[in-house]
Amino acid sequence: MFDFSAGSDPALAISVVDTSSVSNSSITPTSATFDKKTANQAVVTVTLPLNGNTLSAIKNGAATLVSGTDYTVSGSTVTIKKAYLAAQAIGTTSLLFDFSAGIDPALAISVVDTTSVANSAITPTSATFDKKTANQADVTVTLTLNGNTLSAIKNGAATLVSGTDYTVSGSTVTIKKAYLAAQAIGTTSLLFDFSAGIDPALAISVVDTTSVANSAITPTSATFDKKTANQADVTVTLTLNGNTLSAIKNGAATLVSGTDYTVSGSTVTIKKAYLAAQAVGTTSLLFDFSAGIDPTLTVSVVDTTTVTPGAVKTQMYNGSLTASLNTINPRFKLVNTGTSAVALSNVKIRYYYTIDGEKAQSFFCDWSQVGGNNVTGTFVKLTTAKTGADYYLEIGFTSGAGSLAAGQSIDIQTRFAKNDWTNYTQTGDYSFDATDTNYVDWTKAPTYVSGSLQWGIEP
Repeated sequence: MFDFSAGSDPALAISVVDTSSVSNSSITPTSATFDKKTANQAVVTVTLPLNGNTLSAIKNGAATLVSGTDYTVSGSTVTIKKAYLAAQAIGTTSLLFDFSAGIDPALAISVVDTTSVANSAITPTSATFDKKTANQADVTVTLTLNGNTLSAIKNGAATLVSGTDYTVSGSTVTIKKAYLAAQAIGTTSLLFDFSAGIDPALAISVVDTTSVANSAITPTSATFDKKTANQADVTVTLTLNGNTLSAIKNGAATLVSGTDYTVSGSTVTIKKAYLAAQAVGTTSLLFDFSAGIDPTLTVSVVDTTTVTPGAVKTQMYNGSLTASLNTINPRFKLVNTGTSAVALSNVKIRYYYTIDGEKAQSFFCDWSQVGGNNVTGTFVKLTTAKTGADYYLEIGFTSGAGSLAAGQSIDIQTRFAKNDWTNYTQTGDYSFDATDTNYVDWTKAPTYVSGSLQWGIEP
C-alpha cells in the first residue's frame, strides 16, 4: 500500500506465481480387491514413485486414515491394513493419496464378501386356517435356524406382536388362532424375518366353512299390467332362515321402505304405484338379505291399454364386422311406416347375441336425434339359449324421447361391451349383419310397440 500524507491510500496488487515444473507423484496399482471373508482377508500394498514429493496423508472421503494403525509406510511402499479394509462396506472404497505437491492419485478398492450365508428355513411353508369357530386352530411352524435368529414375523407392512399374535418355544413358532381369525378370507402371507439370509414365507389359506342358510322368496316371478284398471300390488312371501331383509334394489337404485314397498311379518308388498312407473319389459328386484345368496324377483311389466301401435320397421348394420372384438356396434334406424305418430317410450328393439363368457356388461348410446340420454339399454339373459343367442340387448326410450311422426325415422348409434373388455365372437350371433355397411331392412332386430311384436323375427 502506498501511504500518502492525505487522502485514500492506493494499493498495488502483485500476483506471485512459480513457473517451476512440479512433478506429480503416482501410485501402483490404482485399483485392488479386498474380500471380507476372514480366510481371504489380506493387506493391500501400494508402491509410491514420489518424484521429489512426500506423502502427507491418506483420506477416505472426509476421514483421514491413521498412520501406523490403518496403514504403514516403509520406504516407497504403503501397506493398507486388512483390519481397516474389513470395516468398510461392500462396494468401492476410494482412498486419496495426499502428496505435498502435484495431483493426488486415488486407489479404488472393490470390497466384496464371499462368506457363505446359510439361509434359515421353515416347515411347513403353507397351511390352511378355517374361520369357522369349531374348526379354528393355531398354526405351528418349525424353524431350521442354521446359525441365524428370528427377528420378526411380518404380514405385509404390519409386524406381528410376539407373545400375542405368535409365540416362540425353542425352534417352534405358534401362530395364534385369534390372529388368524381376524384375517380376510384368501391367502395371508407371513414373512419370517431372520438375522441373515433369505427370509422364507408361510402362505396361509384362510377359509370359512361356516354354513350360511340362504333366504328365499315366493314367487320369484310376477307380471304387472300398467293398464290402470289392471294395476295391482305384487306380494312376496319371505322364508328368512335366520336372516333379515336389509333392502330391495332395482339395479343401483334402492326401493324406499314404506313408499315403494311394505313389510308385514314375512310378507313384502311391492306397491303398484312403484311398478306403474317402470318401463314395459323386465324389472328385476334384488332382495338383499343380511347373509347368504340374495334372490331376485323378476317382474314382467306389460301394458294392455288399448293403443294404436302404428307400423314400424327397423333397419340396421354393424359398425364393425371383425369376427372377434371387445365392443359390438349395432347401428339402428327406426322408421315409422304408419299414418300416425308412435310414442317412442312404447318402442323396444332387440339385438340377439352370444355373450361368450359371462361378465357384467355396459351399454352406450353414442348418438341419436332424440338425445343419447333418452336411449336406454337393458341386457337380458335368455332362460333357454337359442341358436346364435343366449342374451339380447333391449333398446328402449325414455318419455323425454317424445314421439316419432308418421313417415319419419331416427338413428340410434349404439355399442356395448363387457366391463373387463374381454372379446365377443360375433360371427355366429343371431342379429349380426356380416355383410352390410349401410342401413338395410333387418328382420333379425325384432321391434315391439307396447309389448307387441311389430317388426322382425325372434330367434
